[in-house]
Amino acid sequence: MMSLWVGELVIVEEVFVARTFWSRFKGLMGRTSLDGKGYLFPHTNSIHTLFMRTPITVVYLSRQGLVLKVTREMKPWRVGPWVRGAWWTLELSTGGITPSVGDRVDGLPESGA
Repeated sequence: MMSLWVGELVIVEEVFVARTFWSRFKGLMGRTSLDGKGYLFPHTNSIHTLFMRTPITVVYLSRQGLVLKVTREMKPWRVGPWVRGAWWTLELSTGGITPSVGDRVDGLPESGA
């Protein structure tokens, strides 16, 4: 697990990176809570919340970690927008610390994958 932060502010202490087909497919489907953890999808510029049970906050990031778009409290059974330039999609619990558009998120995997 890894942490992600903006400046000196930790936005999530535990992040799971969905690298495999199965982990990307399963994602957060069926879960009732993120328990303060985050889920990071590389090579992703759009997500859905089909089969999810709880709202989430979605942060779309460039390959370098620049926040391009934030969707707060995305409800279950929704399809998010396609975000031009997004390389990472970070799913977080609602109500937690959320970066703003233009912030740079640090702590992303070096390889970009």
